[in-house]
Amino acid sequence: MFQLFRVAIDLEKEEFMTEKNPYLRSLIRPRMLTKALPSVSEEAVNALREEYPELEQFMNHIRGKMSPLQKQELASFEHEIEIANESGLISVYERDGGVPVRYAVPDLYLKGLEMTRKGQA
Repeated sequence: MFQLFRVAIDLEKEEFMTEKNPYLRSLIRPRMLTKALPSVSEEAVNALREEYPELEQFMNHIRGKMSPLQKQELASFEHEIEIANESGLISVYERDGGVPVRYAVPDLYLKGLEMTRKGQA
């Protein structure tokens, strides 16, 4: 979260210096938070790769897909699912009788993995 604000503030400063009519009603506009998210997401994915190198193939597999992911899509990654869940890369989205059937990827990692969320434009 702090990284998101840091990048958004840097973007605001850049724009403040170049705009003829700077926006002075707030310190950080929502537009700048949205603009900052892709680079922060990329940093978060890189940090996760560094901390959990065993998730590299898993991350490559889900790259470009849509969240939430069906359990069947991840069938060949049983061991990695547990690690990905512990690391925060995925979380259980839906259960059927106590057994996970779908997994969601948090927004923090979506852009860095070139993923989209179901229902997102």
